[in-house]
Amino acid sequence: MQGLLFMSFDKARQVNLDRRQTPWLILLLLFGGLSSGCKSVVDYKGSTLPQDLRAKSEITNYDIDLSTLASHSIDEDLIYPGDVLEVTVTTGLEETKPLSWSLRVSESGEIDAPLVGTVNLAGRTLADAEYTIREASIERDVFRQPHVAVLMKNRQMIKVRVVGAVKAPGVYELPAAGSDLLAAIVAADGLSEEAGKEVEIRHPNGRRTLSNNASHTGVVLASFEQSPETPQRMVIVDLTAPDQNGVDLHVEDGSVVMVKEQESHSISVLGLVKRPGNYDLPLDETYRLLDAVAMAGGTTVSIADKVRVIRRLDQDSVPFVIEVSIKAAKHTSDENLVLMPGDTVSIEETPATFVVETVRSFVRFGFSSAIPAF
Repeated sequence: MQGLLFMSFDKARQVNLDRRQTPWLILLLLFGGLSSGCKSVVDYKGSTLPQDLRAKSEITNYDIDLSTLASHSIDEDLIYPGDVLEVTVTTGLEETKPLSWSLRVSESGEIDAPLVGTVNLAGRTLADAEYTIREASIERDVFRQPHVAVLMKNRQMIKVRVVGAVKAPGVYELPAAGSDLLAAIVAADGLSEEAGKEVEIRHPNGRRTLSNNASHTGVVLASFEQSPETPQRMVIVDLTAPDQNGVDLHVEDGSVVMVKEQESHSISVLGLVKRPGNYDLPLDETYRLLDAVAMAGGTTVSIADKVRVIRRLDQDSVPFVIEVSIKAAKHTSDENLVLMPGDTVSIEETPATFVVETVRSFVRFGFSSAIPAF
């Protein structure tokens, strides 16, 4: 009878021991299963990532050289179609005040001066205009020895609408002669912080044609031909280009300048972080792996180390996977990867992190089950 009691006691103790060991046996089995499981494909390690696949520094409006947006320089001393001139002729024989007229330069570059007739002045300086009118009046036997004075009364103005990522969108009046993209942006108080790399210039229907009405000055004059069949013209300008050679930067009456905003600069942070989600990358700053982890509140497990960054260089390219280490990122910049918009940062589960998480769950479960119910 006594032997039977000892056998029953040993059996009960063994059952109790098995119960205490069961969680650890499960952990060991899971650990072994994880370590022998399949590995996802990794295309590159952070330390060996090719240079052409690394993130480039983002260019913002602070890096844009606005001087490249100016078209060829225009001589402001010259006369252009649409300008209003004040022409005064004196002969010394006047009984009252000298003859004086306000005359607008036509689209063909001419004025029609009373008594003298039509005179081509576009592309000339004011001094040249005075000489041309004087010579024309003598050749046409209007005056013998006149003195001619020409003053610029009003410049021809155009209206241009500037919209998008500028500090003061609106409609602005600009001089018709030589107005360009730079003049339009300056009129709108410059680019805003949201300005991107691209500007659209939309011109109204019609086509600006060139006619050389003052060949001796080397200046070509612009005239405008309106045609309902002519579609609206559009020019795309890359603000980050080192030069704008070959790009038509002029604006004309009715042009619309659209400064596009920057595209969304965001990344996704997933996995073993406290606040997974999408995060915007600050402008004018280089953001790295450790910055992204900190932005997401840090890791949920202190030993979490394995990170995979999924990157796509553009919408048409195939995404690739870069594996880096949080621990190594604290010591080398190659592992502390520079992030680019569109990156997905995943803090990966590993056998070690899984064990820690499972132990935590058992501890929480054991603690809660140890509290007596009332």
